[in-house]
Amino acid sequence: MNAEIEAKYAVPNAGIFERLLSLEKIGEYSLKEPATKTLADHYLDSASGSIRRGGFACRLRHNISRDAWVGTIKGLGNAEGAVHTRTEHEVPIPPNAPPDRWPPSPACDLALLLSQSQPLRELFIIYQTRHIRLICLRDLRVAELSLDQGVFEIGERRTKSLELEIELVETGTLDDLHALGEALAQYGLQPEPRSKFERGVALSETGH
Repeated sequence: MNAEIEAKYAVPNAGIFERLLSLEKIGEYSLKEPATKTLADHYLDSASGSIRRGGFACRLRHNISRDAWVGTIKGLGNAEGAVHTRTEHEVPIPPNAPPDRWPPSPACDLALLLSQSQPLRELFIIYQTRHIRLICLRDLRVAELSLDQGVFEIGERRTKSLELEIELVETGTLDDLHALGEALAQYGLQPEPRSKFERGVALSETGH
């Protein structure tokens, strides 16, 4: 089991997003060479919503850039402002494989337990272009910055989003996360207390 600690912010517009893409530093922190991934995240649940009711989300992530798939069971967790802390289990999987076809693993075991062996259906897909930068304080790696251009595909509807995430690595601390958030305040970012899964569910149920 891994604990994921990250800060999530909504980016107000495309102009701010482009400015963030061009950054070389955030306060005292330096940003290393950029990389880009194209992702398609397929979220699944049983007809009764048993995985969500159990406090988790089930995701099949297709890294289109590498043509690789990962199955994830992620806790819905708690958010304090922009900062999210969640448990996460991941395992490499065959293309588009539901949990009953995942390799033996804690992720597979938990997914089958939560689904109560019911068949799963796709709730929605989030397509993302993810721009990634490693964040360092002097020579110490502390976090990974992701700038995400996303499209929520829910039935026939498409909803765009712009988001910034900062996820701590093992050598990063909450102090780093807060310092980075303070340095980014000038860009008018809004703390995003909901995960992408929770936003997708809200869009599915209410349209916003």
